[in-house]
Amino acid sequence: MPSGNELKSKCTLTNLSLAKIRELHGGFKSVCDNFAVNLTEFESIFSSNQQTFAIFDDDNNGLIDALEIFAGLIIFSSSKAEDKVRFLFDLFDFNEIQTISVVDLEFMVQSILSSTKKIFDLRQQEISDVEVGQLVRRHFQEGLRLTLP
Repeated sequence: MPSGNELKSKCTLTNLSLAKIRELHGGFKSVCDNFAVNLTEFESIFSSNQQTFAIFDDDNNGLIDALEIFAGLIIFSSSKAEDKVRFLFDLFDFNEIQTISVVDLEFMVQSILSSTKKIFDLRQQEISDVEVGQLVRRHFQEGLRLTLP
């Protein structure tokens, strides 16, 4: 695997401000009624092209996971870590009750890792969902709900 200095993003949407990502997320919510985004919606939301869409559509089914793309954009934004964590927390707070479950946290980590693999073309790096689940559950009790101060 290349060192951190050798990694090059394949995605033109990285290094955005969180304000811009929030604007894009608002556009997503106004255009899409679920978490699957097709090319037309993607172009409308991100003003980006099919080449960028293809980075995230690795199974070539014409759809990408909105949570995965937003998780990647947040992680690789030009913002402070605390602000990124808050935005990720809000993104995965599906019930909008200011807490997330261990399952939501697991899903967040999986989305971040999957997006990272695609953005940096690390698809050959195998990270199993089972391993991610074991890692999260090793550090957080089942039934626990996480909050941010």
